Amino acid sequence: MKYQKVKKVPLNSLTLHQHPLLTSLLVNDKRKLPAPPDYTTLSYGDIQILLDTTPVPVFQDENGDSLLLMPMPFLHHLRLHPLFNKFEVTLVNFKDPKQVSHIISTLNILKPSVLYIDFKQLPNLLCHRINAAKQADIPILSKKQLAHFAQLSPSAIRI
Repeated sequence: MKYQKVKKVPLNSLTLHQHPLLTSLLVNDKRKLPAPPDYTTLSYGDIQILLDTTPVPVFQDENGDSLLLMPMPFLHHLRLHPLFNKFEVTLVNFKDPKQVSHIISTLNILKPSVLYIDFKQLPNLLCHRINAAKQADIPILSKKQLAHFAQLSPSAIRI
């Protein structure tokens, strides 16, 4: 989309407010959000890799604030990390106000629909990948730690 600009900024420079249209879309969400996992156990490098590969879609309002175009609870949870001031995020700043509703719809309705198949069997997928990583001598977190971040019981990660 030609109406966007990508830039990397310090995470602590963002206010992380949602766009009002996004807020109205999410008003009836009935997800029960558990307490966030303890991300302080992850290294700075691991978190920065996650941030580098997860662009943050925003729209800049008339005050210059970057408004989130999709919920990103991970960014909010990182505020509790002792290295919060060092993290950087990649903003994808959509500039055309006429496109905001389409972008919000795409990110919050179409994207979950398209990605659902990838995450439908997450515990099973994690089990296979953990086993494959062990066989290939790829360093990974323990099954217990991965279950903690996925907010699953470790026993749920099985074939």
